[in-house]
Order: sequence, then C-alpha cells, then structure tokens
Amino acid sequence: MIYRLSILSVIILSACTSNVRFSSDNNQNQKIVKSKKSNSQELNYNYKIDNNSLQSSVVEYSKDWLGVPYQYGGTTNNGIDCSAFVKNVYKNVGYELPRTAEEQFDFTKKVSRKLAKEGDLVFFKRRAKIFHVGIYLGNNQLIHASTSKGVIIQDLDDNWIKSNLYAFGRIPL
Repeated sequence: MIYRLSILSVIILSACTSNVRFSSDNNQNQKIVKSKKSNSQELNYNYKIDNNSLQSSVVEYSKDWLGVPYQYGGTTNNGIDCSAFVKNVYKNVGYELPRTAEEQFDFTKKVSRKLAKEGDLVFFKRRAKIFHVGIYLGNNQLIHASTSKGVIIQDLDDNWIKSNLYAFGRIPL
C-alpha cells in the first residue's frame, strides 16, 4: 500500500511541474492548457485551446520591455528594434515568428481595425514598404520599439501612428 502511494505521489508531482505546453500542427501553433479532473483514483486530462491566456501573456510580457532603448538590429534588453521586440515577445510565449517587420506582415492573417484584438500585430507602411511593427494592447493602444523613445505604449490616435498605420495582422494559431 505504501509503495502504491509513493508511486502515485511521484506521478502527481511530476504531472504538476508543467501545466502548459505548445504544439504545432500544419504550421499553425496552438496553446494547449492541460487541466486535471479526478475520477476515482485515476487522473484524466482534458485539453482545450486557450487563446485568451495567450493574448494576456503577450500583453503582460510585452510590458516588461518598457523603457528598453531602440537599437537598429538590436535583439536584447540592452537595445532592440521593432521586429525583434515582437519576435522576442512571441517567442517567450512559445511562438516562433519571422525576423523582419515585412516577413511578420506576410506571416499574419490581416484583420480590420474594428476586429483587432490584444496581441495582434500593428503594421506601418511608407513608400510601398512595411517598415515598422508593434503589438496591439487593446483600448486603442499599441506597444512598440520607437526609434526615438525605445519601447513605449502609444495611442493609435497619435499623429505619427495615424499617418503611417497600414494594417493589423493576427498570428495564425
């Protein structure tokens, strides 16, 4: 009996070490949350896609970068550019994105501003070229690596934002 309890304890403790994992299927990533339900003496796992948790994670982690200075080609918290900022935020929550703003634009599914959700990407275009990207936070705000101020939160009604904003894109989940 003690032997069975010891084995059961080890199984339960090892199952608790990680309750979130990511999987990839047909080049589309999905966040899967594992929840335990007790049924007699067995543990059953039910899986469900949890996009709200992903969006919240993206928004919260992006705010950890506030104040990091802008550096063209930079990829660390010592200095970062716009597309590396977006790439690093999504990598932290389990998604690998392309490196440049233009590649990230091509990677996303375009959505209207009206349908934009927190965690969607915001793209900027000048002279027929995507040149900048940020992350939509909801409530008419985005976070991005500004060339003059580093990683900041700005309102979409800011004059520079309004004059250069091109599209919103959603990461295929």
